[in-house]
Parts: sequence; C-alpha cells; structure tokens
Amino acid sequence: MDMMYVEAGDIIVVIPGQLHGITQLENYSMEYENIIFSSDMLISKHSDSLESEVFIPLMSGMLSFNHLITLEDDIHGPLANCLDRADNICKTFPKGYQLALKGYLFEFFYIIYNSSCENMEVKNNKNLDKLKDILGFIEKNYQHSISIEDISSFCNFSPSHFMKFFKKSMGTSFIDYLNDYRLSASARMLLSSDDNIIDIAAACGYDNLSYYNRIFKRKYHVTPSRYRNSGII
Repeated sequence: MDMMYVEAGDIIVVIPGQLHGITQLENYSMEYENIIFSSDMLISKHSDSLESEVFIPLMSGMLSFNHLITLEDDIHGPLANCLDRADNICKTFPKGYQLALKGYLFEFFYIIYNSSCENMEVKNNKNLDKLKDILGFIEKNYQHSISIEDISSFCNFSPSHFMKFFKKSMGTSFIDYLNDYRLSASARMLLSSDDNIIDIAAACGYDNLSYYNRIFKRKYHVTPSRYRNSGII
C-alpha cells in the first residue's frame, strides 16, 4: 500500500474493499473520526443510472479522484461542510434526520464526482458491467464460502483471467478485497448488535474463529472484543 502523511483537518475517502490502515507517527498525538456507512444507503436496490454512471465508476477506479483532500484543495471546504452538518444532526436526531443525513452524503459524493476524471486505463463499458456483476455477487454471497473457482465460473472466466481482471479493475486481489469486505461488515455488526463474536464471524463468512480473530486484529490492530468495547466508529 502507498503511504500518505496526513495533517489536522485532512479528509480521506476510502472506497469499499480498499486495503488501508492508520498508524500514529512517533512523538505525535493522533485523533481521528471514522464515518462508516454501507453503500446500500445511497444505491437503489434496482439498477439505475446513478449506480452505473456514478457509484460503480467511482468505487471501481474507472473514475479517479483524490482520496486525500487537504485544506489547500478547493473541494475541502464544501466536503467538510457536508461532514459537519451530518455530524451535528446525529447529535440530536431530529424528526426526519435520515432524510437530511442521506442528503449530506449525496452532496458529498456529488462534489467528489464533479472533481473526478475518467481513468482511461480501465475505461470499458463491458468491463464495467462485468465488474458490477462481480461486486453484486460478493455483496449477496459474502456470508458463504466463495472460492476463485466459484466467482470465475460466475463470470465465465478462467480462474487466472479472473484474477488478472479483478486486480487490474480494483487495484487489489479478489481474496484481499473479499476479506476486507467481510471484516468491514463484521466490524459494523460488532458495534450495532449484541450477537456473539463467533456468530458474527460465521455471518460474515468465517467458520474458523481463530482465523477471524487473527485477520481482524491485522486490519484493526485490536481484537474483535476490544473493538466492540472501545466503541470505535
């Protein structure tokens, strides 16, 4: 992974499945806030142009944008304003706050979308449709075992061709993407439910609790139980 150095006020956008981590520099204090939400909040269950023309291209890398937005960037002010309004409304939860919250998120990605540019290296409508199908398959089946053979058969690709296609399209391997997707889903469940950790692991595709604990700690630097108790968001 590429390393980015961030400063107070910077905004970082992490797309689903993008491998990432955060580390405090020695002799520096660190405070940060995560805003985690499912893309289901913004994407219709029925296929529409918003999904195919905006969100899938942004999430797949077909449209490129700056994932690190600093105070010097023109879009920083408008983006920070969206986040501040979302944060403020979640302090009081007034009637109909869900409408406003979704509106702020749509506005946030409207700004991101208008700052993006076409990534010519991955421009291909057929590839976009195929990638959309793959990501949809993962979303619907991540709770179950998914092998390279399973997903490549779904795509009518050979396993080797599928792995090359996915890596080129998403910038990460299928296995790493799937693990990150599952771990993110499990992290949300840890904070939003009282289910046993072993049940959460199983619900997210992990039938081996020790393996789940190990890779969860690798990503979040704490065990699932510590993550839940700390109330990290």
